[in-house]
Amino acid sequence: RDLKEFQVRGTWKTDSGFGRSLAFSPDSRRLFCGGSNGELLVYDTADWQEIGRLSGAARKGGLLIESLKVSADASTVLAYREDGLVHAWTRR
Repeated sequence: RDLKEFQVRGTWKTDSGFGRSLAFSPDSRRLFCGGSNGELLVYDTADWQEIGRLSGAARKGGLLIESLKVSADASTVLAYREDGLVHAWTRR
């Protein structure tokens, strides 16, 4: 495939420590960014605006989220933290 078909769609700055792990929702409408404090930022990919934050994996002093996975139906987001814990967020 010709890589010339790719174009920059958006550029944005996250909070310090975010963007170390990234995962798109299956429909590509949301981007999840893991941070060094255990929190996730959620962006709308239509305009790259932050639409929310998922917390619960955060710990005082912070722990890096090393990887993220989003389920095929986008109902669950998993985050693997540097201390070996996996955190799950599920849609209500």
